[in-house]
Amino acid sequence: PPPRCPLPPAPPSAERDVALARADALINEAAGEEAAERELGLLNEVCRLRSRWLNPRHMDLAEAHAVAHKAAMAAGAWAEAAEHCQSVVEQYLEVYPPWHPMIGIQMHVLAELRESAGASKEALSWYRRALDILRLTHGEKHSMVEDLRGRLRE
Repeated sequence: PPPRCPLPPAPPSAERDVALARADALINEAAGEEAAERELGLLNEVCRLRSRWLNPRHMDLAEAHAVAHKAAMAAGAWAEAAEHCQSVVEQYLEVYPPWHPMIGIQMHVLAELRESAGASKEALSWYRRALDILRLTHGEKHSMVEDLRGRLRE
């Protein structure tokens, strides 16, 4: 049998069930939305609803932030993209080993977003962390590793 979740089941809640069903409907609606700003608005609401009712480690919440991050990038909403990317990084740090390449790649993206927002000190911290991971997972000669080294020299 599959492993069981160590957390006790949540008590029944009609309010929670309605909110999560609405989040599911909104994420499906967003998938068919052509206007980037509208799609992002729908996904922000999905994230709000899921954040209220789901455990911070819940994969449905991580999925919502990942999709909202991509939508924010497409809409050119860089501050929102950075916030959603930060949520993805935090989720990955909870569920993957600290050296996992997905963490390093997301940290690299987050650093670029923070740098473009003028948060240079924070960006440098994320670049360093990304470099530590990606050197291990991709090797010293990989283009991302070389790019990170270049950004840290600037």
